Amino acid sequence: MSGHGSISSLSINLSGADPTGGNIYRGYPGEVFTGPHALFGTGGYPFTVSTNSRGISNSDVKVGYSGQAPAPSIASEYYQLNLTFAPGKMNENATLRFGIAHLEHHSSYYASPTGTGGGDSSGGGAADLLGQGILLPSGQLVGAGATFVGVFDDGTSFAGSFTNQIGAGWTPLDGYGFINAQEAVKAPLKK
Repeated sequence: MSGHGSISSLSINLSGADPTGGNIYRGYPGEVFTGPHALFGTGGYPFTVSTNSRGISNSDVKVGYSGQAPAPSIASEYYQLNLTFAPGKMNENATLRFGIAHLEHHSSYYASPTGTGGGDSSGGGAADLLGQGILLPSGQLVGAGATFVGVFDDGTSFAGSFTNQIGAGWTPLDGYGFINAQEAVKAPLKK
C-alpha cells in the first residue's frame, strides 16, 4: 500500500463463499460469521487478533457484524464482518492476522426432503472455502467467492474477492492423491 495512508475500515462478506454448500435437497451457499452468541452452548470463537500480528492489537480494532443470514440460520449468524481501525494503526508497517468463527451457511446435517431441516451451521470443520467452488468432474468454476471492501483514511476505497486453489492441483476436495477424484468419476465402469 502506498499513497493512501492507513486503512480506516475493512468489511468481509461471506455470502458468496462456499457456492456449492448445502445439501442434496437444497443449496445454501455462503458462510457465516458467528457473532456474539452462545454457539451450541460452547460459545463461538470471537474475533481475536493473533500474537503474530505486527503493530496492531485487539484494542486497535472495533468489531461489528451485519447482514443477518436468513432462516433457517439462527440469530447472530451474519454474512458480514465489519472492522474499524484506530486512526493510523492499520498502516504500511502493520500486519493484521486474526481468528474468528465462520461456518458453512448450512451444512448437510439434519437435511430433509421437505427442506424443513435444511441443515445447520454445525458443519464448520471444513468451512475454509472462501473462494469459488468447482464442479466435478467438469472442472467448471462457480460462484464469485467471499468479497471484501475497505476504506483508507483519506476516503479512497478498494475492493476485491477471495480466490483459492481448488482445481489447480491436489486439495482435499479434488483429489490428486492416490486416486485422482476428477478422473475417477469420468472413468467408465468395468464389468
